[in-house]
Amino acid sequence: MSGFWSKLFRSRSEAEAERAEVEGRFDDAARLYVEAGQRDEAFRVLIQAAEGAESLSRRRDYLARAITVARTEAQRDTARGTMARVIVAEYEARPPTSDDDRTRLFEAASDLEKTGQFREAATAFKVLGERESMERCLVSAGDIEGFEREATEAQSQDRQRLRRRGALDAFEECWVTGDREGAIAAIDAWVREHTEDHEARALVDERRSTLVDRWRFDAKFDGALVSIIGSLPCTLGREADVIIRGAGVSREHCVVERGLGSLQLRDNGSRNGTTLRGLAMTGAVAFEEGAQFALGPDLVLEAQTFQGAPSLVVVRGMDRGKRVVFVLDRWKSPLGTLEFRAGRAVLTPDGAVKLTGQRVVAPIVLARGDRIDGAANTIEVLR
Repeated sequence: MSGFWSKLFRSRSEAEAERAEVEGRFDDAARLYVEAGQRDEAFRVLIQAAEGAESLSRRRDYLARAITVARTEAQRDTARGTMARVIVAEYEARPPTSDDDRTRLFEAASDLEKTGQFREAATAFKVLGERESMERCLVSAGDIEGFEREATEAQSQDRQRLRRRGALDAFEECWVTGDREGAIAAIDAWVREHTEDHEARALVDERRSTLVDRWRFDAKFDGALVSIIGSLPCTLGREADVIIRGAGVSREHCVVERGLGSLQLRDNGSRNGTTLRGLAMTGAVAFEEGAQFALGPDLVLEAQTFQGAPSLVVVRGMDRGKRVVFVLDRWKSPLGTLEFRAGRAVLTPDGAVKLTGQRVVAPIVLARGDRIDGAANTIEVLR
């Protein structure tokens, strides 16, 4: 009797499984075939469902279930081989990004090679960058044309890598010796030709952004803070070309401009005014050695000559000791001649100096972060 009911139950399960299969409910069909003891049928349904799946992930799910219901080792090998091809297809579309990804793809490639699916294995090894393994599988597949094509492509890639390395080396060599324009030209040529090289583009953009431009920069000369100005007129104040702070200082308190034969300073309509020897300034006043200009009640600037260049020094106020040097043409600085070319600062050393530890004798296009050491003096370009 029990055999009768068991046979009747399997018949009903099989009928329901067949109906589910016809209706495209493959998960239900596979489950019902297993319940009816028809594991081969369940395996067949899952393999067919995998072949018709719309996405790789869905295909992988069907194959994983097929492996679990497989009755024989041959069935399991079939499902694993198909699964390996799915894994390769996934990583072709989205290259591996982690060690786990690479391990998974390598295992799939090894399985494909073991089961004689050499072309698929070659594809997987190519994604992994395992050139020798890829070439071995192509030879095993008898795909000599593919082998030659890949060898040619690999040679081309090697040449590209060498050219890129050469461009980057030329860039760094020029940069550390102060030839920043030559450095940027070397890498710009590569980036224009290889627009997909985002890493090289980011490198040149980052370095270019550090170059001194806009005719001014802050530095430390032997530890003393100095603002170097190469273009006039120039404003001084809390939010000006040169920042000087004080409770009575306006945002753009005063202006330094060219006069007849010398520089001159004038008030810029500030709230607290600018005075010279206690008298309010109503017009522009020429620089005179030792002249003191008061910006409001708590900040005083003194006109001085610094290494032959006109300058202003904060002698009273929050930024006491800060010096502003005006480079009208060329300035004989403590380490060499400084000038501005199209807004960029260029230092021509008097002799050999060290640029961030590198011995240099040629002109240096200054960049923020540079440290230049001479025999007795040091310049640090502030960031």
